[in-house]
Amino acid sequence: MEPTRSVKSGREGLTSIYLDYGADSQECAHLSISERGMVFKSRWQFPVGTQLALLFAYKDPFGRPAKTEVEGIIVDCEESPDGSFNHLLIFPEVTPELESAIREIRHARQACPSLSLN
Repeated sequence: MEPTRSVKSGREGLTSIYLDYGADSQECAHLSISERGMVFKSRWQFPVGTQLALLFAYKDPFGRPAKTEVEGIIVDCEESPDGSFNHLLIFPEVTPELESAIREIRHARQACPSLSLN
Protein backbone atom coordinates (compact mmCIF):
# COMPACT_ATOMS: atom_id res chain seq x y z
CA MET A 1 0.00 0.00 0.00
CA GLU A 2 1.32 3.43 -0.94
CA PRO A 3 1.58 6.12 1.75
CA THR A 4 -1.51 8.24 2.32
CA ARG A 5 -2.42 10.82 -0.25
CA SER A 6 -4.65 13.56 1.08
CA VAL A 7 -7.33 15.15 -1.07
CA LYS A 8 -8.59 18.38 0.46
CA SER A 9 -11.25 20.81 -0.65
CA GLY A 10 -9.66 24.19 -0.10
CA ARG A 11 -10.10 27.83 -0.98
CA GLU A 12 -12.89 28.61 -3.44
CA GLY A 13 -13.66 24.92 -3.96
CA LEU A 14 -10.16 24.04 -5.19
CA THR A 15 -8.93 20.59 -4.34
CA SER A 16 -5.35 19.82 -3.34
CA ILE A 17 -3.53 16.51 -3.38
CA TYR A 18 -0.78 15.92 -0.82
CA LEU A 19 1.83 13.23 -1.41
CA ASP A 20 3.44 11.17 1.36
CA TYR A 21 1.82 12.87 4.35
CA GLY A 22 2.51 16.38 3.03
CA ALA A 23 6.01 15.91 1.59
CA ASP A 24 4.74 17.41 -1.68
CA SER A 25 1.43 18.84 -2.85
CA GLN A 26 -0.40 20.34 -5.79
CA GLU A 27 -3.71 22.06 -6.41
CA CYS A 28 -5.92 19.89 -8.55
CA ALA A 29 -8.49 21.76 -10.64
CA HIS A 30 -8.92 18.73 -12.93
CA LEU A 31 -10.70 16.27 -10.65
CA SER A 32 -13.94 14.40 -11.14
CA ILE A 33 -15.27 12.26 -8.30
CA SER A 34 -18.17 9.83 -7.95
CA GLU A 35 -19.18 7.01 -5.64
CA ARG A 36 -17.28 4.54 -7.84
CA GLY A 37 -13.98 6.39 -8.12
CA MET A 38 -12.28 9.50 -9.37
CA VAL A 39 -10.37 10.90 -12.30
CA PHE A 40 -7.58 13.33 -11.56
CA LYS A 41 -4.68 15.01 -13.30
CA SER A 42 -1.34 15.03 -11.52
CA ARG A 43 2.31 15.73 -12.17
CA TRP A 44 2.99 12.40 -10.45
CA GLN A 45 2.67 9.12 -12.33
CA PHE A 46 1.06 6.21 -10.49
CA PRO A 47 1.32 2.89 -12.36
CA VAL A 48 -1.81 0.83 -13.05
CA GLY A 49 -2.49 -1.44 -10.08
CA THR A 50 -1.08 0.98 -7.51
CA GLN A 51 -3.14 0.97 -4.33
CA LEU A 52 -3.45 4.36 -2.69
CA ALA A 53 -4.62 5.20 0.79
CA LEU A 54 -6.56 8.46 0.53
CA LEU A 55 -7.72 10.92 3.14
CA PHE A 56 -10.57 13.20 2.06
CA ALA A 57 -10.71 16.38 4.16
CA TYR A 58 -13.84 18.47 3.65
CA LYS A 59 -16.60 20.29 5.53
CA ASP A 60 -19.68 18.40 6.71
CA PRO A 61 -23.21 19.76 6.08
CA PHE A 62 -22.87 21.91 9.21
CA GLY A 63 -19.61 23.49 8.02
CA ARG A 64 -17.42 21.56 10.44
CA PRO A 65 -14.12 20.01 9.29
CA ALA A 66 -14.46 16.30 8.52
CA LYS A 67 -12.15 13.57 7.24
CA THR A 68 -12.75 10.20 5.60
CA GLU A 69 -10.10 7.58 4.86
CA VAL A 70 -10.54 5.38 1.80
CA GLU A 71 -8.51 3.07 -0.38
CA GLY A 72 -8.36 3.28 -4.14
CA ILE A 73 -6.71 1.43 -7.00
CA ILE A 74 -5.27 3.09 -10.11
CA VAL A 75 -6.85 1.36 -13.12
CA ASP A 76 -5.64 3.72 -15.86
CA CYS A 77 -2.86 6.27 -16.27
CA GLU A 78 -2.20 8.24 -19.44
CA GLU A 79 0.38 10.94 -20.07
CA SER A 80 -1.00 14.29 -21.27
CA PRO A 81 0.70 16.43 -23.92
CA ASP A 82 1.69 18.87 -21.15
CA GLY A 83 3.66 16.13 -19.36
CA SER A 84 1.16 15.57 -16.55
CA PHE A 85 -0.74 12.31 -16.01
CA ASN A 86 -4.46 11.58 -16.12
CA HIS A 87 -5.39 8.87 -13.62
CA LEU A 88 -8.52 6.80 -13.16
CA LEU A 89 -8.86 5.46 -9.63
CA ILE A 90 -11.65 3.18 -8.40
CA PHE A 91 -12.90 2.67 -4.86
CA PRO A 92 -13.13 -1.09 -4.28
CA GLU A 93 -15.37 -0.64 -1.22
CA VAL A 94 -18.03 2.07 -1.06
CA THR A 95 -19.21 2.73 2.49
CA PRO A 96 -21.95 5.12 3.64
CA GLU A 97 -19.20 7.32 5.12
CA LEU A 98 -17.46 7.50 1.72
CA GLU A 99 -20.74 8.28 -0.05
CA SER A 100 -21.35 11.15 2.38
CA ALA A 101 -17.80 12.50 1.93
CA ILE A 102 -18.10 12.41 -1.85
CA ARG A 103 -21.45 14.20 -1.71
CA GLU A 104 -19.92 17.01 0.38
CA ILE A 105 -16.79 17.28 -1.80
CA ARG A 106 -18.89 17.48 -4.95
CA HIS A 107 -21.13 20.09 -3.34
CA ALA A 108 -18.10 22.23 -2.41
CA ARG A 109 -16.67 21.95 -5.93
CA GLN A 110 -20.01 22.82 -7.55
CA ALA A 111 -20.21 25.94 -5.41
CA CYS A 112 -17.26 27.29 -7.41
CA PRO A 113 -18.55 27.83 -10.97
CA SER A 114 -15.06 28.46 -12.38
CA LEU A 115 -14.19 24.77 -11.87
CA SER A 116 -15.66 22.01 -13.99
CA LEU A 117 -16.91 18.79 -12.45
CA ASN A 118 -17.47 16.10 -15.04
